[in-house]
Amino acid sequence: MIFLKKQAPKYHFISPPSAAKYFYATPNVNFTITMLLLLWLFLHAPNPDLTIRISNIQEARGVIRVAVFNQATGFLETEKACFVKVAEVGKSASVDVTFPNAPAGTYAVSCFHDLNNNGKLDKNMLGVPTEPYGFSNQARPPFRAPSWDEARVRVDAGKALIPVRLEKW
Repeated sequence: MIFLKKQAPKYHFISPPSAAKYFYATPNVNFTITMLLLLWLFLHAPNPDLTIRISNIQEARGVIRVAVFNQATGFLETEKACFVKVAEVGKSASVDVTFPNAPAGTYAVSCFHDLNNNGKLDKNMLGVPTEPYGFSNQARPPFRAPSWDEARVRVDAGKALIPVRLEKW
């Protein structure tokens, strides 16, 4: 019987090229990767902030309730708004309400100055609002609320400010 001596495997260690040497050795690949990264950053740029500037605030009490809608279905129904915010009223005659990263599109804004902070637009016995309210596009048809088409505003990447003026009926 013959016994063979088991030999240890031979390992050859190949040192990898240095990172700097590899990086500078492939300029075409580097250019392609750089351009793809720039293209990705350009296409995935963050959306601009959408700012609603509410003016003509007469009293420094209560809160401003803002609802932003992005479709005609459910316009003026707060639970169907794409953005909703409550802003504190300061001593100035205007308030800016900002919604970060709002995509470009068509929006309609509805807001009111909730003077007694009860969460709803107060009305008299005839259904006429007793608190100041306003809409985008300065839509104020007589004897009714505006439609989506009357209040809608197109917001592009360069235009991210929608002015709204509060008025009493």
